[in-house]
Amino acid sequence: MERYTNAANNGNLKAQYNLGITYLEDDDIPQDYKKAKKWWKKRLNKETIKRNLI
Repeated sequence: MERYTNAANNGNLKAQYNLGITYLEDDDIPQDYKKAKKWWKKRLNKETIKRNLI
C-alpha cells in the first residue's frame, strides 16, 4: 500500500487508479469511498491535462 501511495503522490496514473480500486475492493483495509474518489479524481485531472497538451 505504501508503494502505491508513494507512486500515486508522485503522479503515477496507474498507481492512482490502483489506489482507488484498493480503497473500494481490498479486504485488508477499510472501504473508503472518499479516498477512492480522491485518487480517481487526481488521475482523471492529470490525464485530461495530458490529452489537452497533445
